[in-house]
Amino acid sequence: MMLYLHVPFCRRKCRYCAFYSVTDASFAAAYAEKAAREIRRFRETGVLQNADSIYIGGGTPGVLPFSAWYVLTRALDELPRSKDAEFTVETNPESTTAEFLDMLSAHGVNRLSVGVQSLDDRVLAAAGRLHTADEALRALRAAKRYGFEISADLIYGLPGQTADGFLSDVRELLGEGVTHLSCYNLQVEEGTPFYTDRPVLPDEEEQAGMYEALCGLLRARGWEHYEISN
Repeated sequence: MMLYLHVPFCRRKCRYCAFYSVTDASFAAAYAEKAAREIRRFRETGVLQNADSIYIGGGTPGVLPFSAWYVLTRALDELPRSKDAEFTVETNPESTTAEFLDMLSAHGVNRLSVGVQSLDDRVLAAAGRLHTADEALRALRAAKRYGFEISADLIYGLPGQTADGFLSDVRELLGEGVTHLSCYNLQVEEGTPFYTDRPVLPDEEEQAGMYEALCGLLRARGWEHYEISN
């Protein structure tokens, strides 16, 4: 059984993002209390039993105050889990602090999904990201020191991005000990700043070349391509 918990708060919306999130975290405490009640209700009614995968995504889970995390983790600590359960939390580099990693580790989180997206500061700025490439690398290294399994998100097709630059990012992440990659082709969705502003993007042929080169590089490294999301 898998449990996915969506944390709908962000410090700022990225320019490409069409996922549901808000920048007003004033109701974070109420959200955590309600989510904890739902977890307990589903556990007591037998819907949530022997979880083998727990995934907390967003939004930006690191935006939640520690008091809200305390409420959530107490409810999750009561949830029966299989012996080898995978417990993943999404994190952005700017919110991957030592205190945050301490808290996650103490409650059995064993995997982080880090929103790197790019290791080019110009590309990150154009996408509206709040971190730099150096901050992303520091977050990955901190997570590694804590013993977390590490997944990283990348986007290809962003403004100012080249195939060589994207593949350089992939190689650098492999060198940092990342064991899973989620690589997304940029989709410009209605309602996002990118949809309104129409920035210049790599064309379809360039984006297809990025994808094919990515697949070839990872296959050569022995990686398994097990899912296509878009």
